[in-house]
Amino acid sequence: MSQVLLEPAAEFRPRPGSGRTRLLVAIARTAALVALAWLATAGADRLGADWLVPPLILVGTASLLRGGRTLLDRLVLALALLLGATCAAGLLFSVWPWGLDPPRVGGAGLTVLIVLGAVLRRRPHLPRPALVDALVLLGATGGTLYLGRPYLTGGFGHRLGLAMAGEDLARHFSIFDGIRATGGYLFLDPAQANRYVYEGIIRYPQGFHLTAALLDGFLRSSPAPANSTSAFDHFLGFHTATFGLLILAVAWAALWIGGPLVRVGARAALVVAFLVPFVLYTDLTSDYVSGYPSEVFGLALVALLVAVLARPLPGIRTQLVIVCALLVGIGFGYYLYLPGAAIGAGLWLLACRRRMRGRPAFTVAVAALATALALVGPAVGTLLGRAATALSAPASIHNSRDVLLALTLAIMAGALTRSGRRARVWRRYGVAIASMALFSAALGGYQVATRGETGYYFEKSLHALEIGLLAGVGVLARLVPAPARCPARPALRRRLASGLPPLLLATSTLAALGVVNGDSPFRPRVDSEHSNWGRSWARGDLTRAAAGRTVAAIYSDHPPRPGEVTLVFADIGLHQYDLTLFVSVLQRGVRPGVYRALYDTPANLVQTDPATLQTVLLNIREPIEAVTTTTTTTTFIRWMQAHHPSLPLRLVDLSKLS
Repeated sequence: MSQVLLEPAAEFRPRPGSGRTRLLVAIARTAALVALAWLATAGADRLGADWLVPPLILVGTASLLRGGRTLLDRLVLALALLLGATCAAGLLFSVWPWGLDPPRVGGAGLTVLIVLGAVLRRRPHLPRPALVDALVLLGATGGTLYLGRPYLTGGFGHRLGLAMAGEDLARHFSIFDGIRATGGYLFLDPAQANRYVYEGIIRYPQGFHLTAALLDGFLRSSPAPANSTSAFDHFLGFHTATFGLLILAVAWAALWIGGPLVRVGARAALVVAFLVPFVLYTDLTSDYVSGYPSEVFGLALVALLVAVLARPLPGIRTQLVIVCALLVGIGFGYYLYLPGAAIGAGLWLLACRRRMRGRPAFTVAVAALATALALVGPAVGTLLGRAATALSAPASIHNSRDVLLALTLAIMAGALTRSGRRARVWRRYGVAIASMALFSAALGGYQVATRGETGYYFEKSLHALEIGLLAGVGVLARLVPAPARCPARPALRRRLASGLPPLLLATSTLAALGVVNGDSPFRPRVDSEHSNWGRSWARGDLTRAAAGRTVAAIYSDHPPRPGEVTLVFADIGLHQYDLTLFVSVLQRGVRPGVYRALYDTPANLVQTDPATLQTVLLNIREPIEAVTTTTTTTTFIRWMQAHHPSLPLRLVDLSKLS
């Protein structure tokens, strides 16, 4: 009887091959889910609902990650991972036969998620949303709508006039449009890219443009480019959404680094209420107005990187993957910020080397792959392009030094409190900020040594430092007084320690008011005595309405004849340049004569001297549609027709329109 009781029941005996059976069941389940994913993406494409797939991939990625207390935490971490992964996957999309086809890209993305979930044995799980999530989303959405509202108040000519506040948007649009047409990174197929963009920007960083082009395909349920008007409108939407991503990244990073102390109630609301207007009304908004979406994209990734370096995720493997993904995204998106970011990431990796000892193969493999991918953009730009020569560009912008001083002193005031000195997060944060400051100092020193003064890209590097500092404003919550105590009379050392934070904060306030260097971060624009960037943009002060209407009229009513190049003439050389550039990118198809007229030196459209313009026209060597916007330029073109009858020159007189 005892033997019978001690004998294990038959149903609990291990059966031979049970492990193999479980493996086969898991493989079958995974295969079924993959098949279902491909059917879902194909069905969404047939229904014209491909726009549902990117949010599904985002939520699916977030559900497989671990870390973060709230739903927004998980979604932001997933977004950081996906942005870097998308930039890297663009290399694959550029060479496989389907390009940016939405159902195939979506199916591939869902397949990767399903397989990773099976390999990691993770079931989808998402944390609950919290009030702080709503605060961050409300701030980012409000800031995005504030900047985007002017684009929604008029027709296409009105939107062009706003976009022409910065000429760079035309070139960025041509990259976006070229990627849509070619189905991948332009630098991987320069011969085909030459049909769509000016040769000088084929090797420009294209992480933002590929991501936007890919999402545009999902929005349209088609990989084919739309007409120029619709394509440009969508591009403006992505440009605006990217600045909204920057606001979201900065606000989330500040709360993430600040930790539980600032993620509750009024403190979280105050942090968001400070950061959103700060980003909107300081010189950072000039990146939006002037049309620098690649830089804004890179700045958003910098904010996220500083956040996870200062307060790492509990899972070391997840942390490593996200850090590497952000470095890859910065390398593809705006690699000027890669050296400072890489130094910070390398120092973090060195600090946590003990935790990595148990996973040497994984660490080496991920780090090596990320390094190789992150260096693709810099290698293409410097070795195949002429990016290195751009470091000597003169400074056409000037950023507030007071803002850097004010933020640094304020953060030091919080970090040097008693609780701040004990928190490791602020030491790690200091290392990340010091890494970016070190790169900016090295770049500025190089420029001073080679050209006697700092230049354009030194000013750009200060933007990354400013964003990193903004991510640390959560430390100011530590300046809130603790409940009153009745200690004994403090020693001199304690008195000095307790008095230092208020002193730093007071000096920071003076810097913010412009007392220290005379360039308050909220000061008016350099070209205005009464308004800053955000207010000027929202009021429509920065639009070039007449130029926008002219470009829209030329594009819609005066298309060139086959084989012609369109050149627009005005009394101001820079206006000739801008008008011709925007008309050219809307007409699509690169004509060598247009870019010869825009970029050849010294004979190009930036000049207004009649002799120079005559040289420009004679050097085009293609039939010309000469659009004149003033009576002076109309007279000049008629003179050219009379004195050079063999020149294929057709006049379109719009001087009465302007």
